[in-house]
Amino acid sequence: MELRHYLGIVRRSWPLVVALPALVGLLTLALAFLLPQHYVITAAMLVTQRPIGGEGPRSILPDQNNWNSWAASEYVVDDILQLVQTRQYADDIAQWLQSEHHIRLDGKQINDGLDAERKHRMIYLHVSADTATNARLIAEGGIAMLQQKGLEYWKREDTTTLEVSPLDLPERARPAKGLAGIAVDLVLRTLLALILAVGLAFLRHYLDQSIHQRGEVEALGLEVLGIIPLDGVRHPQPERRRI
Repeated sequence: MELRHYLGIVRRSWPLVVALPALVGLLTLALAFLLPQHYVITAAMLVTQRPIGGEGPRSILPDQNNWNSWAASEYVVDDILQLVQTRQYADDIAQWLQSEHHIRLDGKQINDGLDAERKHRMIYLHVSADTATNARLIAEGGIAMLQQKGLEYWKREDTTTLEVSPLDLPERARPAKGLAGIAVDLVLRTLLALILAVGLAFLRHYLDQSIHQRGEVEALGLEVLGIIPLDGVRHPQPERRRI
């Protein structure tokens, strides 16, 4: 089958091929600018369990105590990834925000915007909120809760404490989707809509049993004897010569 035949199939369904990608593109732009914007921020911190008896700077600690401290830190850091996603942790942050900054936020709203990942003993706390200010304050509250409560979440506060060292917290949260993200999203969605529209055009051709081109008749092994022109289509008349 020739390439022009495929182009003919697409051309017969050109309203669909044009309208569907255009509609998807307009909806993508409308949703990007009309829906409420979200802001994200990531706080990086090192979390370890302090060695037993290591409160004072002059404490002489045996090597075994230090080794146990580092080994226990691995378990603690693993658990923090799940701790961050609990409602209790979010409610503690909400109480901290209200007491420290007089901001009232729902614990569930905070919980929905919290996530964490780890690399070795480094914890990356990801926060998403409806405003840039709230996002940064929630990140500060998340760090403060680990510093203040520490092993209370494990009911081990009577043994030792956590060392939480914030290393990176941007001054301001950034929009979850900038102009570059919106542009990429627009291109991808429009391209997928175009592929879908072309696929629907070929499906329509497959289900259509009517004959549109002369080649379709000849493909059946039949000979075309004549073609009836469409109504209203004027064909050029042969020129007459005067003798």
